[in-house]
Amino acid sequence: TVWECICRENFAGRLLPWVVADFVARAVLVVTFHAYTRHFLQTPFASDDSNGDDRKMMCNVLFNVGAVAVLYLWIREMNYCATVFKITSATSYFWRFVGGFWHVVDFGMLSSSFGMLLWMHLHGSGGGSGKGRGLEVEMGRKLLGVTTILIWVELLGWMRLVNWDIAFFMGILGKVLKDIRYYMVIIAIFILSSSQLFQIFESQSCSTSSSSECINIYLQTYSTFLGSFDMLEYTTNPS
Repeated sequence: TVWECICRENFAGRLLPWVVADFVARAVLVVTFHAYTRHFLQTPFASDDSNGDDRKMMCNVLFNVGAVAVLYLWIREMNYCATVFKITSATSYFWRFVGGFWHVVDFGMLSSSFGMLLWMHLHGSGGGSGKGRGLEVEMGRKLLGVTTILIWVELLGWMRLVNWDIAFFMGILGKVLKDIRYYMVIIAIFILSSSQLFQIFESQSCSTSSSSECINIYLQTYSTFLGSFDMLEYTTNPS
């Protein structure tokens, strides 16, 4: 691993500064994106905030720091791909390398991170429109959630290059998931078919029920398979 190469160099090689810089950039991105997301979700639009100047200053600081971290990681990724492109002479190995799972996660994380930072910055600094706010913020929440997952998964992917134990554990986990893929397909089909069957049986009683309670059939079926038999655990009142 990278860490073993650094240890063999007695921390005097050229790898250590880059490893530290990569770690700092990812840590800054995680902290900045989380802080910006919390700050934004409190008051999604600048016109709704009475402290407009303080909010705008905070948005500018968080956006600039996050953008610098994303830009650094983009440059590192492009340099990585250029090095592999030169070594493989643009053969099929290069495209297999670029199209690998972890590189797809890297590109997706960097693209979505910058996009969501820019989206929050435009609205947080007063550039957003008040039309369709509810739908826009709801969609933004979902994208922010996806981006947050990508940031943490990408950090885990980088850590596997530095720490041998993490790489070994993730390799085992990948093999386990690969071996049980057909089992998961069978379970998914069984859950979907059983849920649709229960939904057909319960649809009439749900629409005519005097207690005004409808059960989310898919969640109920899944929880039953896990050992939960509380029928009112996933009940909702129909609108």
